[in-house]
Amino acid sequence: MPSDKISRRAVIVLIVVAVVLANAAFIGLGSVFSYPDILQEPPGEILTEFRADEGTIVALFIMLALSAALLAPIAVLLGRMADDGRGPTSPRSPSISPAAGSRSSVMRPRA
Repeated sequence: MPSDKISRRAVIVLIVVAVVLANAAFIGLGSVFSYPDILQEPPGEILTEFRADEGTIVALFIMLALSAALLAPIAVLLGRMADDGRGPTSPRSPSISPAAGSRSSVMRPRA
């Protein structure tokens, strides 16, 4: 099943890339623009700070948006894998404990 391995690898790569991009963008915005703390400042001060390094800040926000956009193909691929019975929540998945799918007595309504 080579396509199974390709799908799993694609999901893993997309998740890793999305996480790295989001963290790099957020760290960059924090160091260049004091984001998110700057949002507590008056608008005039925010705009002054933004204009001081506009190109970098815009690039970092684009990187943050791209990392969020990667969630769509990740969701589609995981959905396809789950429909095929090989997703992370399928009964055939070795990563999920059999007890995780069972209902405990705590969750059952009392009669």
